[in-house]
Parts: sequence; structure tokens; C-alpha cells
Amino acid sequence: HWNQSVLLRCTKSVDPAALAIAAAAVVERHPALRRPVGPHGPGAPRPVGDLDLVSFSRIQDPGNIAEEIAALGTELQRSLDPEAGRLIRFHLFPGAPGTDDRLALIAHHLVVDGLSWRVVLDDLAHAYGAALSGRPPGLPPAADFYRWAASSPGPAQPVNPLPGSGPG
Repeated sequence: HWNQSVLLRCTKSVDPAALAIAAAAVVERHPALRRPVGPHGPGAPRPVGDLDLVSFSRIQDPGNIAEEIAALGTELQRSLDPEAGRLIRFHLFPGAPGTDDRLALIAHHLVVDGLSWRVVLDDLAHAYGAALSGRPPGLPPAADFYRWAASSPGPAQPVNPLPGSGPG
């Protein structure tokens, strides 16, 4: 898979409805997370409501958490479909009583790298806190990466910074 994933251990129980609102807000803010990408380039962003962003499965055996999560991991990885605009998934593993919830985020490498996780996680935390308080997520619109890339000048030309360092 050309995906990256993050598994968060949540010390407080996660509210599924607030998580769904927050996930939708994050994906709405970042069009690249819902823009189909295929052999002919990017398409128009999909409506957030069409993407089935959040799924759930309860941790049954607190002594077997890693195995339970790993068993579903491959299915979650395969659920991404860049050509359909499914580039990110949120999966909540509510814990059994006395067990912390786990939240898995899986994103295609087309839309996330090691540095951009911070942006996604910060936006998710902000939107989740707002949803828990009954407020709108309040995430400002973000620049559309594909529009930005299309408007950028072509590749930079090499420069010889020192006289006499170039060929000839």
C-alpha cells in the first residue's frame, strides 16, 4: 500500500458523533483529501458526504488489542481508493470497559507525508473539541494543493552560484 497510518491511544472516551463531525470538517477544509486522482490527473473534489470517512469496531479483548487492530489493518489500508477520491479514513476502536479507545487514521501518500500529519491532527483536534462543545468546527478554508501546483511556475532552472564552477 502507498499509505501512511497513525494509531492514537485516546485517554478519554471518543464521542463517535463528534468524531464524524470533526473528520468531515478536516476533509472539507483540505480538498486534496477528497480529490480523485487517476492516470489522467486530479478530478473535482468529491462531496464529503459521499466518502464514508469514519468506521468503528469495538475492541473485544483488552489483552489482545494489537492483534485485533492488526487484523483489521489490511482491510482499512485497502479501503483507500485514489481514483474514487477516498484518500483518508478514520477508524475508531472503542475500548472495552477499562480500556482506552484507539483511533486509526489511514491516508494515501498522495495526500500526506511525515510533516503533514501534524496539520491533519491539529485540525482534527480543533474540530473535535468544537464538536464536543456543540460549536461549528471553525476551520478556515485551506489552499487547494492541485490549484496551487497548477499555478506555480515550471521547474526551477539550475544556477551556477560561483563563477567558473559550471561546465565550460
